[in-house]
Amino acid sequence: MTRPTSSDIHLSSKTEARHESLQVQLLIALTLGAGGSFLEELARTLGQGFVESVASTAAMVGWFATLLVFFRMWQLGTLDREGQYLRGAVDDERGRSLRLRAVYFAFVAMLVVQLGLELAAAVLESQGGPMLGARLAANLTFATGVIASLGGFLYLDRFH
Repeated sequence: MTRPTSSDIHLSSKTEARHESLQVQLLIALTLGAGGSFLEELARTLGQGFVESVASTAAMVGWFATLLVFFRMWQLGTLDREGQYLRGAVDDERGRSLRLRAVYFAFVAMLVVQLGLELAAAVLESQGGPMLGARLAANLTFATGVIASLGGFLYLDRFH
């Protein structure tokens, strides 16, 4: 028996809209969580206590929202009547190509961020400013990779 492809699978427009909505919600939640973590570390580096606490709260809300969206995705994937067909639809050639291109886009974005961090560190160091820590760089790189990958996939899925 062969595996179904996207041309064999006909998901209802309601199911497709629900899954696309969840992907957008995941992008927003991850952006809030990872962005909040980055801003928290940046505020700590710069000694901004109030901004650090606000960013910390935003990060916690974002990570909690991310867990909720993952749970909802799992729930729809296992309880939805059409969920069994989704696995085949996700594994088709177009989906594989989009995921590969999104990961490539995220990799390039992470390299650009690393270059920016190197330049920012050099400028701050030459002016006697605060040193950028490894946690700050790691948070920004992680946030960039996750957000660029998911955002790139959503963009490519919709416009290509």
